[in-house]
Amino acid sequence: MKKVFFVFCLGLMAFLSNPVSTNAKDVNLNYESFQNSQRVTFHVVDENGNPMPGVIIMIKGTTTGVVTDMDGKAELDVPYGATLEISYLGYATQEVVFNGTTSFNIAMQPDLG
Repeated sequence: MKKVFFVFCLGLMAFLSNPVSTNAKDVNLNYESFQNSQRVTFHVVDENGNPMPGVIIMIKGTTTGVVTDMDGKAELDVPYGATLEISYLGYATQEVVFNGTTSFNIAMQPDLG
């Protein structure tokens, strides 16, 4: 299990260290919106309520994101109105629109598809 998690973390670091090229017209967030962002905390658990380390939380349309720690917790500055993508291998990706809520408790569900 430790080896799988280690390999996953290496892949994740490679993914996050290589910026994704996006077309400017597809990105609806700009520098000014990030200046007006708010600190948001996340607590991510699995379907049984166990903390999930390594969950990726990204601001959709950007390369800005964070990965949950060993307790399934993370913090991220999020602009109002941004869509957040929460994903983990083997679990259904969730999208949440940030409307000013400063704390999210997210329960991931297995991807049965």
